[in-house]
Amino acid sequence: MKKFVVKTVAFLVALTATLGLASCGGDSSVEEKSVTLVPIADPKTVSPALGYDYYLVAEPLASAKVKGTAGTSMPLHIVGDLQKLYGGENGYPQAVLVARNDFLEENGAWVESFTAEVARSATWLTAETTEITTIVNAVATNLTEGMTPSLTEVNLTKEVIANSGVRFVKASENKTAVNAFLSELIGVSENSAKAVADGFFYEEKGFSQATVLSESVDIYMPDGAPALSMAKLMSEEMDGCEFHVVNAGTIATFVTGESPEAELCVLPLNAASKLLGTGTAYTMLGTVTHGNLYLLSTNPTPLDSAEAMKGLAGKRIGTIQIENVPGLTLKLILKKYDLAYTQGA
Repeated sequence: MKKFVVKTVAFLVALTATLGLASCGGDSSVEEKSVTLVPIADPKTVSPALGYDYYLVAEPLASAKVKGTAGTSMPLHIVGDLQKLYGGENGYPQAVLVARNDFLEENGAWVESFTAEVARSATWLTAETTEITTIVNAVATNLTEGMTPSLTEVNLTKEVIANSGVRFVKASENKTAVNAFLSELIGVSENSAKAVADGFFYEEKGFSQATVLSESVDIYMPDGAPALSMAKLMSEEMDGCEFHVVNAGTIATFVTGESPEAELCVLPLNAASKLLGTGTAYTMLGTVTHGNLYLLSTNPTPLDSAEAMKGLAGKRIGTIQIENVPGLTLKLILKKYDLAYTQGA
C-alpha cells in the first residue's frame, strides 16, 4: 500500500511539474500564435531580403515594390487590402480637409464651391483623358523646395491611383464613420486620437453661388495620396490659391500656433482629432482619402477573408510607421479579426 501511495505522489508531482512548465511557457505559446509587428524605419528598404513574412506598405510604394521584384526568385505580391479588411469597399477615413474658422466665416460660399471641385478630383484622376504626366507635374510644381517627389511617372499608374483611396466625402455625411474610426484607434492606443466635438464637422449652408475670395488662400497637404486629392485643382492653377505640398512630418505646424499659416489643410484624421477636434480653430470640411495601405508577401495566398487572416498567427509583419496611422490601422484590423499581436525589434 505504501509503495502505491509513493508512486501516486510521484506521479502527481511529475504531473504538477509538467503543468507548471506548460503554464510558465504559456507566454511563449501565445507568442508563437501572435502576430509579431516589426518596425521598418525607412519604407524604401522594404525587400524580401529583410526576411519577414509580410510587409505593410502604402501606395504608391506598394506597387513599386511588386514591380521591382517581379522576375526575381522572391517576387512580392499584394495579398492584403487593409481598406477592404476594415470593412467593405469604402475603406476608412484616413486624411481630412479642414478650414480655418475665420477664413471659413468670410468665404463660406467660395469654400463650398472649392470642395465641389475637390469632389470631382477622383473622377478626373482615373479618367483615361487625364495623363499621368499631368498629375505628376501638378504635384511636383507645388512641392516644397528640396523635397524628392514620392509620385513619379515611374511609380504612378491608374491602378496605383485607384489603390490610393482618393474620394471626397462631406463631413456632414461622414460623421458616423469618422467617429467610429477614431473610437477604434483610441481602443488600440489611448493617445493615438481623440473624440471630436460635433462642432468639428462642417454643415453646408447651400450657398446659391460662389463669392470672390476676400483674400488669397494657402492650402497645405502632405506628399503622396493626400496630394493626389488636390492634383486636379493644382493642375488648373485656381485663382487665389497657393498650394503647398510638404513633408508629412511637418504638416501639423501649419495648423498650430498663435497664427497658423494654413487657411485650408489636409492632414491625417487622428492628428486632426488631437490638434483641432474641439472645432474652435478649424472645422473639418470632409474626408479626401480612405486608406492606401496594403500587405505584401512573397507568399501569393490572398488575405481576403476571416479564415485567411488566421494564417497570420505566428507570422512577422515588417511595419512602416508603426506608431502612426499605418501601424495603428494594422493593429485595429488584427484586433477586429481576433489576432493577438506583439511588437518586436
